[in-house]
Amino acid sequence: MCGRYYFTYEAAQEALTLADLLDTRSETVGEGDVHPADLAWVVCSDAQKHRLVLASMRWGFPGHERSQVIFN
Repeated sequence: MCGRYYFTYEAAQEALTLADLLDTRSETVGEGDVHPADLAWVVCSDAQKHRLVLASMRWGFPGHERSQVIFN
């Protein structure tokens, strides 16, 4: 598994247009290479509204040391 991936708003807008998920007004998430510990877009379920939503989350889990990030 790779330790990073590439993201652009243009690609996300194309992929999510039908579902109307992308709302970039809520938070600032960068584009380009996304590395562990960066904020990244995640498709989640909104159980109350019975629909998919887009949220930003930090990629990875906290490690034993403050500067560590566990991913993969």
